Amino acid sequence: MKVIFDKKQTLFQVFSALVVFAVLYFSYSADNLHRLKSEASARNGIVWLLSKKDAMPPEEAVVVFGKIYRMVKDKDMALALKNAIKEKNLELVRIEPPQDYSDQKFLQWENLGPIVNELLFRKCFGEDYQKHAKKLGDFAQENWEKLFSGHGRASRKLIVSYLLNELGLEFRSQWEAAKEQVLSRQLNLQNPLNLDGIAYLYDLTHIIYTESDYLGRYLPAQEFSKEAAISRKTLATFSSVGELDFLTADVLSELVVVLKVLRREDGWQIKKIQEKLIAMQNQDGYWGGLEDDSDNAKIHHTSVAAQALVEFLEMPRQGESYCVEF
Repeated sequence: MKVIFDKKQTLFQVFSALVVFAVLYFSYSADNLHRLKSEASARNGIVWLLSKKDAMPPEEAVVVFGKIYRMVKDKDMALALKNAIKEKNLELVRIEPPQDYSDQKFLQWENLGPIVNELLFRKCFGEDYQKHAKKLGDFAQENWEKLFSGHGRASRKLIVSYLLNELGLEFRSQWEAAKEQVLSRQLNLQNPLNLDGIAYLYDLTHIIYTESDYLGRYLPAQEFSKEAAISRKTLATFSSVGELDFLTADVLSELVVVLKVLRREDGWQIKKIQEKLIAMQNQDGYWGGLEDDSDNAKIHHTSVAAQALVEFLEMPRQGESYCVEF
């Protein structure tokens, strides 16, 4: 009897081990298949973006390609992006910064932004920029609140304070204040997201984008637990809905990137959203809506979707998103 019992016990143990092995095997196979599909989708998106290189303003192209270049694991894609950035750097239209900022037009970002970009590129190329940066910083300090209005004020404050900090100016307190302004608000999730919901989540993602130097480094998740929790909750909410509009898909893509930068990408929520993104991709490789959707919109949709789907490097490549080091 004891021998029979021992044999039954052994058979049960073997059977249990086989079941565990089968579960692990099929789980690994499913995860691996999802990764391969995500990589292929991201690659097609990047190829489409590169095909639009000549039509993109050089400043936009350098930033769009730079974000993906710094994190993409695929070496062939990285090389293609690097070469595109080098080519677009040669097309940059350089400007001379103003000697003073007394003209009220500089309160508008469309007039101030090109000056900030010029000084960042001067820094990148090893040219003199500090004297002009000091004047720009004094103007921004004196007129900080006047520079921002309407929807997305917090995200624009995060972005502008980050860029000014990159110029060696002291705008960290403005960045911290904008971060607290975002986190103090309440998010009301709706499907589709209304403008307030999109603005809130866009603001939230740009806490992580700017603090990570636009995908230039990973961040400690414990320091951004609230951002991670909101990202997970939002992704979980939209993982079970039907079709997504592209504005919502943009924001969800950025939330996936947030969790990847925080190294919290192991949740089922991310896979569900990535599957939705893959299903939304056009046969030509881009993400976008109707046929009359502009290339500018398609470029943005495709850029953030590719960031959400691409496999990240263990350590990002060096260089700012606007200044890749060669």
